[in-house]
Amino acid sequence: MTNLETTLMDDLINAGVSEWHQYVDDTFLLVNSITCIDNILSILNNFHPSITFTYKVEDGDKLEFLDVFITRSTECQSLGTTIYHKPAYTDLLRGMS
Repeated sequence: MTNLETTLMDDLINAGVSEWHQYVDDTFLLVNSITCIDNILSILNNFHPSITFTYKVEDGDKLEFLDVFITRSTECQSLGTTIYHKPAYTDLLRGMS
């Protein structure tokens, strides 16, 4: 992915990417406008045929990413985070055997 970043970052910034964060094979982007997404996705997916990017748009200023629940505050232009539990989460631990 380092090659992708160094090769495409100028194009991505020009297309509207304002933040790029990556953890292993998951990437978190902040974009200037939702109208930029299709162009950004096209740039990323045209890089290599074996790499496919998908996206998820926030729902009501909220987004789940990995095990983090991200909340966007429009008033103070900041992001807040809390732990995100998937719907199948039970809060139970198996006993040691």
